[in-house]
Parts: sequence; C-alpha cells; structure tokens
Amino acid sequence: TGFIAWIGIALSHFRFRRAFKLQGHDLSELKYHSKLYPFGPVLAMVLCVIVIAGQDIPSLLSLNWSHMAMTYFSVVLVLVLYLGFKFVNHTKIVRLKDMDVSGAESAR
Repeated sequence: TGFIAWIGIALSHFRFRRAFKLQGHDLSELKYHSKLYPFGPVLAMVLCVIVIAGQDIPSLLSLNWSHMAMTYFSVVLVLVLYLGFKFVNHTKIVRLKDMDVSGAESAR
C-alpha cells in the first residue's frame, strides 16, 4: 500500500508541474525545484509498479489465484475505493488548465 501511495505522490507531482507551466507560471516561483523532473516522478511511478507487480512472482507464474488475491488485495481495494468515490460523488479528474496551482484554495 505504501508503494501505491508513492505512485499517487509521483503522479500528483508530475501533473502539478505540467499544470503550473501550462498556466503560464515560471518555475522560479516555486520554493522547491525538483532537479530530476520529469524523469524523477516517471521513474518513481515505474519502479513502484515493478515493486508492486514483483511482490509474488511465483504465484503470478503459476496462476495461484488464492495467493495472488492475498498479495495484490490492496491494489484491488484502492481501485475499488477510488472508482467508487468517483462514481458516488460524480467527480472527474481535474484538467491541467483548470487546476488551482496558486495555493490560494488550500490557504483558506
């Protein structure tokens, strides 16, 4: 589950920086500058997916469904909760041009 959280963090960082530039901001406005962007968040996402998938390779190769269910239950749970929230609350993914990158919303 920790690696799933890190995928979310890396994806959020990647989308924030893209939205920040798209909305006409300059990177000098940011207090922290990630030197490895965009390579860093993309690498983090790829490595997290590899670690998650590689947790139980023997059960994947032998198609041992009961072991795979136990090993990868958190992935299914996160997907069900995320999609369930989206369905119940009728929310959509915020487009990059519509993101609040100013921080004004969080300061309230």
